[in-house]
Amino acid sequence: MSLLPSSKVPSALIKMEDTLIHLGIYWVLASLVFWGRHGFSFKPISITTALIWFAILSGFGWLLEGLQEWIGVRRSFEVSDGLANSIGVILGLVFHGVLSRIFPPK
Repeated sequence: MSLLPSSKVPSALIKMEDTLIHLGIYWVLASLVFWGRHGFSFKPISITTALIWFAILSGFGWLLEGLQEWIGVRRSFEVSDGLANSIGVILGLVFHGVLSRIFPPK
């Protein structure tokens, strides 16, 4: 969706707050990555692993923001979207941490 021309983005998404959409999508993305990296368990993540995944997922979000401007899909690079992507990754990490305490791996 990030690289679709604005005319192809579903109208329901256009009406929603763009920043919240970015935050939510990257929260879900990060949650799935952290959950799935150990066979879909909530095994705690080390600080090093968390920082690596934060860099990868946030970097991916910033890359897609830049590509929107570069490939000319009538969408533009927005710092607020990149920050929302990164905050979404942090929320996914925190969410995983909370769930790893509630549902420790067996």
